[in-house]
Amino acid sequence: MVGFAGYAMPVQYQGIIAEHHQCRQHAALFDVSHMGQASLPAASSSALERVVTGDIAGLKPGRQRYTLLTNAEGGIVDDLMAARLGERLMLVLNAANKQADADHIRAHLPETAALTTGFDRALLATGCRLRRLQVPGEDLPGVLYLRTLPQARALREGLRRARDVVVVGGGFIGLEVAAAARQLGKPTLVLEALEVPLGRVLGEEPSQAITALHTGRGTRIETRAEVAAFEGDARGVVSERALTELARHFGFSITRVRDLPSSTRSVTELRNRTIFVAQRTDLPPRAARSVIAQTLGHFALGHGDPVDYESYVRQRVEANYFAGALLAPERALVPLLAEARDAGDLSVEDVRDVFYVSYEMAAHRMTNLLTRHFAIPVHFQRSNPEGILWKAYENDGVPLPKDRDGSLEGQRLCRRRAARAAVGSADPLRLH
Repeated sequence: MVGFAGYAMPVQYQGIIAEHHQCRQHAALFDVSHMGQASLPAASSSALERVVTGDIAGLKPGRQRYTLLTNAEGGIVDDLMAARLGERLMLVLNAANKQADADHIRAHLPETAALTTGFDRALLATGCRLRRLQVPGEDLPGVLYLRTLPQARALREGLRRARDVVVVGGGFIGLEVAAAARQLGKPTLVLEALEVPLGRVLGEEPSQAITALHTGRGTRIETRAEVAAFEGDARGVVSERALTELARHFGFSITRVRDLPSSTRSVTELRNRTIFVAQRTDLPPRAARSVIAQTLGHFALGHGDPVDYESYVRQRVEANYFAGALLAPERALVPLLAEARDAGDLSVEDVRDVFYVSYEMAAHRMTNLLTRHFAIPVHFQRSNPEGILWKAYENDGVPLPKDRDGSLEGQRLCRRRAARAAVGSADPLRLH
């Protein structure tokens, strides 16, 4: 135990070896609760920007930003982190200066922006922003990343079903994943860009010892290796290349453009048989896959021009069903849902990440298959932050708001409904 900022900090417990085994065989947790904790109303974000350099008013619920605390001359006083949690801003201050930092912030805020301090929350370190590989095929369903809990679940499912495993990057996390894959008996290859894994952080001799430990247990490690592209797919899920081939089968080409209106996800030009979708910066690959599949569904199902609103809605629903069946095949999804049901762990996020589809499509697909195969009644709602209903479906008797003609779209949800409560929540993925 050592002293730090008035706290007795545990630097070591039973020893490095014992802690290593605890982490590998059970679990480990990094507790940073000694850091200073303060909060103020989210409506006071602009006022806080008087003394910090970051864009705090632009923070979305559940997001966090690292920023600098400054004095009147623009000099740096300290650094801190600001997180938007519902209608509050949570500030994480350095332990040694937390009282001084809080006093400095409070002195520059208006009286209406009351800053409160306390130590009633545990703070846990979870890492930084995910860095995706910028190579062709990085959006294939079989290419998995590890940062969030849903991604961890998808990785667990992927490792269980995989025949072979390739881990890109021989860092601490990459080697942990490789070790887990080998424990499952999977042939495992680690691709490392440096001359030796962990070379930057441990040095040559320790890195070589760890490399020998992994290779001695059957993991292949290739160094000075770079990934040029990913090819193929996983679990029978349609890859982007296969989707392009399907478009070609119907006589269409797919072109990404920059100048689509913000409210438009795709435009189909029939004369030249071209489907225009927004650039990756405006429309993420998983959303683009859903849009392309829905567009192709109209032609695969032989739809003509709708003659009235009823036929228009029917065609839209049929195209959505087609896209869901194409991108999240029943034969692959039903076993996954069965295992999740038995474990009491049904999750839309798992379906989204395993099949690389949008959250909305994953929810639609789960709604259909849970009812058909497992007789589980469900309801589905999608609304904007103000509670205006966009889409909804129920087979469990949940009352939905309707107008005098029976239409759901455009109706306002009660503020206590889960679909609306989740939007403003600090943790929108928990149960509401």
